[in-house]
Amino acid sequence: MYGLSKEEKLNFILQEVEKNNISAYEISRNTNLTDAGVGRILNKTVKNPHENTLNAIIEFLFKKVKKGELKTLSNMVNEPKEDIYNEHNLEDLRDCLSENNKLTREIIKLQALLRKNNIKFQDFFDENK
Repeated sequence: MYGLSKEEKLNFILQEVEKNNISAYEISRNTNLTDAGVGRILNKTVKNPHENTLNAIIEFLFKKVKKGELKTLSNMVNEPKEDIYNEHNLEDLRDCLSENNKLTREIIKLQALLRKNNIKFQDFFDENK
């Protein structure tokens, strides 16, 4: 969820549930979570909830927005914390792609050498396998 910490996710959930008057029962009815477990999270009884539990609640909130039951959610989750397409990251991606292409060419050369010497190998590039 855009690199949010567990504490940030929990704060987001508590804020949105209170703002939109959503009950633990409604969350549990629409997720695989129990209403008692969700209730403990909403009542702040649970100090360290599971990451998957928080993600399930956030996914439920997103679904409510998509259905039009909620207008919007906080920008904290809707917007990434940093620009994932900044120039530095694009340069890293280009370098990675270039290195990947070099390695692929080397593998193809090695496979040709193996074929030439009749050495059996598993061809990972063969789409028919």
